[in-house]
Amino acid sequence: MNFPQRLLLSAAFCSAISAVAAGTATAQTVDVIHWWTSGGESKAISVFAEEFKKRGGTWIDSAVVGGTAARQAAMNRIAGGDAPGAIQWNIGVAVTNLAKEGLLADLDDLAAAGKWQEKLPPLIVKNASYDGHFYADAQVNGATVHFLIDTGATGIALSTDDAKRAGLALDPNQAEVIGSGASGEVRGHWVKLDRVSLGLKSVSDTPAVVLAGGDRSLLGQSFLTQFGSVEIHDDTMVLR
Repeated sequence: MNFPQRLLLSAAFCSAISAVAAGTATAQTVDVIHWWTSGGESKAISVFAEEFKKRGGTWIDSAVVGGTAARQAAMNRIAGGDAPGAIQWNIGVAVTNLAKEGLLADLDDLAAAGKWQEKLPPLIVKNASYDGHFYADAQVNGATVHFLIDTGATGIALSTDDAKRAGLALDPNQAEVIGSGASGEVRGHWVKLDRVSLGLKSVSDTPAVVLAGGDRSLLGQSFLTQFGSVEIHDDTMVLR
């Protein structure tokens, strides 16, 4: 599966917020199960509800006291064939477990059409994806590239589309053999990137490959060694 298209209904009110962000709330009715019931929390959720209503949507508030009770209420609705339109849920392991159980829908087309990656906060986008890998948005020659972080790769590899986005003009007929894989020869182009940066770390004039026919960009050790440590805790990767 190719991120960023594959997103799952996972972050708190992700579907409702994304619809508002994309300006598509018109005529939508969203039944929202959540546990924001205290004074301050109620005021916070009302901000989402009012903004949704301003865009033409109908917000049905189904508040349940306590996270455990709210999650159980949502699961009961799903099991009964009456799934709510949006659910407050814990991101990370909790939503991954739902995905493994086959309880979440594939929202590839909706995410692409609504440009969720551009319009949702990066933390929500990161935790709304599921396929067992880690991703990060880095700058390549000033362009944003969505990388799969591959600790087993030695260098940086760009997909053809990401290479174009980074301003690299390549002739596909000039692709050469750059390695071998399980399916045979791997073809592509050797290039040098003016600058690659992620957070406060950056490298200049660094070698990379552009994979012929590749649809995913990889960020490997030639860049990851800029960090003092790369740690994985459950479903979270921390670069320090």
